[in-house]
Amino acid sequence: MAHPEERMRVEVVYALPETQVLVELEVEAGTTAAGAVERSGILRLFPDLGRQSYTIGIYGKAVMPD
Repeated sequence: MAHPEERMRVEVVYALPETQVLVELEVEAGTTAAGAVERSGILRLFPDLGRQSYTIGIYGKAVMPD
């Protein structure tokens, strides 16, 4: 298990044909992909995304958010 004081740098990207947003942030080690998406603020920038089911890609792998 990761120590709570450990942090990691992540990038959260949301892309549509006409708009792309990349947010770099630092999160606690052990943060889930869904947690990183929430902390990135992308769901506030694109409120409709939070109202629908979405898939998260991690290094080219598709996973369902927690």
